[in-house]
Amino acid sequence: MSFRMVDIPDTFKVDVRVRIPGVKSQKTLQAEFNMISDEEIEELNGLPAEQQDEKFVKDVLVGLHGVRDESDEKVDPDVAKTLMKYPFVRKPVTTAFFKAMSGSDPRLGN
Repeated sequence: MSFRMVDIPDTFKVDVRVRIPGVKSQKTLQAEFNMISDEEIEELNGLPAEQQDEKFVKDVLVGLHGVRDESDEKVDPDVAKTLMKYPFVRKPVTTAFFKAMSGSDPRLGN
């Protein structure tokens, strides 16, 4: 099967496991990201940490899916801005993004 430029999507989703402090089991949510170039990744990495987080949420993270509120109702994917303030969410989400962008997706055998 040939690799075609048309096969590269504008966005992609990755399952992310999050361990909430004080909760025994991990929870899974799905993060949706914009596809960005090497140059954009380098620009992001060149920013101070606080600015990196802001730019990541603004320009890279499209939303977090599969999040529910205390009434078990689905929450709008835009809740990402609030959840990304917590390091126990931010770290696995950003790690999932960079792993996916590097091509190391365990589902693909990489």
